[in-house]
Amino acid sequence: WAAQQLPSVSFTFFILPLGPILWWVVHGALLWFGGRLARAVLLAYTLWFMALDRALTGQRYSYAVRGWRVWRWLAAFFPISLVTTARLDPAARYIFGYHPHGVVSLGAFVAIGTDAVGFSARTGLRTHLCTLAVNFKMPFIRELILRLGIVPASKETIRAVLRREGNAVAIVVGGAREALNAHGGGRYELCLSTRKGFVREALRAKAQLVPVFAFGENDVFTTPAPGSVLARVLSAAQRAGLRLYGYSLPFFWGTL
Repeated sequence: WAAQQLPSVSFTFFILPLGPILWWVVHGALLWFGGRLARAVLLAYTLWFMALDRALTGQRYSYAVRGWRVWRWLAAFFPISLVTTARLDPAARYIFGYHPHGVVSLGAFVAIGTDAVGFSARTGLRTHLCTLAVNFKMPFIRELILRLGIVPASKETIRAVLRREGNAVAIVVGGAREALNAHGGGRYELCLSTRKGFVREALRAKAQLVPVFAFGENDVFTTPAPGSVLARVLSAAQRAGLRLYGYSLPFFWGTL
């Protein structure tokens, strides 16, 4: 398994994040050295995904892409497994409230954003994981996550998805604020009391709320110890980013 799992982990943690950087490097090189056709195609694609593409409510959902073997290898590396405690009606509507956020919501991406552990088959639902809208401005990467059924975390998108029976959305309720409290050792600090929008959307869509908890999410990566000098310095920078941009860059190293 190691020979298969290592490429899958590398793909997720290096190729996906570096995709936008590689795109702009390639984009610049082709614009500089390429011919007229290459320039026209690149400019047209950039205009399309930056300004024209509005199909962001799950229309490109692909069970085939969700079932890629690379996702199963990724799940086996950690390992990640799915435990269900109740049967869900595949004709109903649901909102899955996921905790904790962890550093990068790895469990949500692997277990819900793909079918690595059989989420679609186990629930019988067409589930859409919500993420930041800025992720859909990343060229090429956006095409992949759209086919995984991932959608922007906005009330308009959630309402559009939940208009259809048998659909569900999964929301990492604590968001970036909860990510700042991702520390290992079995410690979980959740951000929930001020997060009520997902409840309002469930009532509006007549959807059922399903709690989801990822044991071990906070233990995937090592973060600065709470109260340490490094943690205090980084926390100030992260919280400033959170106020300004609505998200913060995670600081972590290694895996457990």
